[in-house]
Amino acid sequence: MELTLIIVIVLLLLAVIDLTVGVANDAVNFLNSALGSRASTFRVAMIVAALGVLVGVTFSSGMMEIARSGIFNPQYFGLTELLIIFVALMFQDILLLDLFNTFGLPTSTTVSLVFGLLGAAVGVAIIKVLQLGQDLSYVVDYINTDSVLVIISAILLSILFAFVFGYVIQYLTRLLFTYSYKANFRKFGSVWSGLALTSLSLFILIKGAKGAAFIPPDISSWIQQNQLILSAYMFVAWTMLMQLLMWFTKVNVLKVIVLIGTFALAMAFAANDLVNFIGAPIAGLHAYQYSLEHPNIANMTMGVMSEPVKVDTALLLLAGIIMVITLFVSRKARNVSNTTIGLGSQEDSIEKFESNLIARNIVRLFIAIGNGLKFITPTFVNRWIQSRFDLSKYKPELDENGMPPAFDLLRAAVILMVSAGLISLATSMKLPLSTTYVTFIVAMSAALSDKSWGRESAVYRVSGVVTVIGGWFLTALSAFLMSGIIASIIFFGELYAIFGFIGLIAFTFFRTGKFRKDSDLKDEALLSMISYTNEATSILIKNTFNNISNNIGKLKTIMNLSYSGLLASNLKNLKKSMVEAGEHDKNCQMLIKNILKQLYKNKESEISEVYNFSTSLISLQDLADRVVLLSKQNHKYIDNNHHKFTPEQITEIGGLIKGLNKLIDGSLKYLDTFDLKIMKELEIQHALNEAEMKKLSKIQYYRIKEASGQYKKSMLYLNILSDVDFIGDKILYIVKSAATLNDKIAKQN
Repeated sequence: MELTLIIVIVLLLLAVIDLTVGVANDAVNFLNSALGSRASTFRVAMIVAALGVLVGVTFSSGMMEIARSGIFNPQYFGLTELLIIFVALMFQDILLLDLFNTFGLPTSTTVSLVFGLLGAAVGVAIIKVLQLGQDLSYVVDYINTDSVLVIISAILLSILFAFVFGYVIQYLTRLLFTYSYKANFRKFGSVWSGLALTSLSLFILIKGAKGAAFIPPDISSWIQQNQLILSAYMFVAWTMLMQLLMWFTKVNVLKVIVLIGTFALAMAFAANDLVNFIGAPIAGLHAYQYSLEHPNIANMTMGVMSEPVKVDTALLLLAGIIMVITLFVSRKARNVSNTTIGLGSQEDSIEKFESNLIARNIVRLFIAIGNGLKFITPTFVNRWIQSRFDLSKYKPELDENGMPPAFDLLRAAVILMVSAGLISLATSMKLPLSTTYVTFIVAMSAALSDKSWGRESAVYRVSGVVTVIGGWFLTALSAFLMSGIIASIIFFGELYAIFGFIGLIAFTFFRTGKFRKDSDLKDEALLSMISYTNEATSILIKNTFNNISNNIGKLKTIMNLSYSGLLASNLKNLKKSMVEAGEHDKNCQMLIKNILKQLYKNKESEISEVYNFSTSLISLQDLADRVVLLSKQNHKYIDNNHHKFTPEQITEIGGLIKGLNKLIDGSLKYLDTFDLKIMKELEIQHALNEAEMKKLSKIQYYRIKEASGQYKKSMLYLNILSDVDFIGDKILYIVKSAATLNDKIAKQN
């Protein structure tokens, strides 16, 4: 079987894989508003999105040209070279997008396509130029530089406009309606709804008319030329319809807007981004079919690829069906959605990202700007604005599990309206853009203006946004380099290289799938710990005893790993303990914050009960913090190659840790049984540990006086004594607090 036919077959197989990988990342674009606001059930949102995808794929025929000639000049390449560019792009796209999906980071499939094609074309062009003995400057002739520059500029500008419009429109909308928007919305919400639905309807028309193979050119042209008058008619019609619905029905018009917006963006995704997944394979198939009609193709270049081609609608529908199936079954798609929803959440949630220097400085800058604006704004205006953004009386609607949405329907509608408006505007101006970048930035700017990022969460949310945007630039660079390298390898390795990359994809899918499964299990375990409903305080406390035991048990494992690594000078174990301590500290913070929030919200909670339980939980956090510190100090000591402990010191520290483990094991038994006999044994063990520490402390001070040098070892030894003392005290305090609360609960029952 000839090389070109094998490549075409591989391209078609890779198209199916890329569809599943791509939609898992791009689903975030159109599902987040409906899922985050809980405008409908998950099933209804998915059905609406699926319908949008199936309609959208029939509009994408006209978008396929970017894969054929939008990035490079096909007339400079032969058939085999062209197919190598396409297959290199597909290998790169699948590997890169699967990596982003695994870590739950939304990125742009458009950017991956553009820079992947560019990298592969440059890679093959360099090889051709060198083989012809030409200067490398001739590579520029192979690339459609004007098109590339327009695409990159449009994408960067779309980010700027998305931020400005998302922030301003959300700010004005909230200023108009406030958080308790229902009363004001019934007064003049129909006009606002008319604007939103006009934006969405125009968006559907423009996207549909531009790419649909079945819409006659004269009708498409008329729609493009009469957008203003169409907008006016649609605005009047939608406004009247929404007013009638509010007057005579109980229909929530905001839910209608969100679901229509979900359909519109899903349609746009399929129409705009389908080319990212199947554009290259379809172009490769057309090139191969052309070669069958021209037997002397080996001596020809592929300038024919510059001619426009309409793709069969049945083939587009098949691609749409694959995407819809992926939407319903992909766990990675939900993982990417959770990232964006979490970053824009109005409520405190599990913060996925740690703070960094860039995020901290950005937050400080915005605080300074905010303070400056308040200073120059008249006092009465500031008071009025603060009253419109007052969250103290806002009570979000809870779902059947008593959980609030990530954000309300008003913000969800704004995100969809602004995203659709910007994408339709760019499309009408024939400017390419990334739907992911637009929808993500609009969602984040809307969250910023909606006061979702308070002092408690701002630095973590901004850190997440910085991480995602940094990933976008990484996508462009990685796609370019990976495609260029893969194309070069396939150019020389041919079939061996192709099957090697197929094996690499299989291996990567296995590894990332395992990683995602393990990560999901960890997330589910954490959520099971922090998911409390409005139960009675006594039940809440009882349920938490088990979590405290698990928490202390985990701390014991990490502590022992660190100390064993220290005494054995095992850097691997020390590093592992440091990582686990950091993860556990973060989980512990979230657990405690959620429990305290539930306690304070619960009307049945007594002040003394809450206070006693709160202090014991804070002690639990103190323990987690201390284990983080000791794991870092132990790792730093061995990593810097300082003096090892003497055999006597190793024996002493080992005995001390053994005594602490006895105290911890006894504490875990007590929390399980609340047996008074075990409590007495705990107090005896703690006293023995205290006596041993005092003895070892004196011995170590004598060593310091008798021997000069090795002060770092001496200080670490004393720090270990302090850590063991601190951990023992805190654990005993937690156990005694639990005993007091358990006695009180027993008396109440």
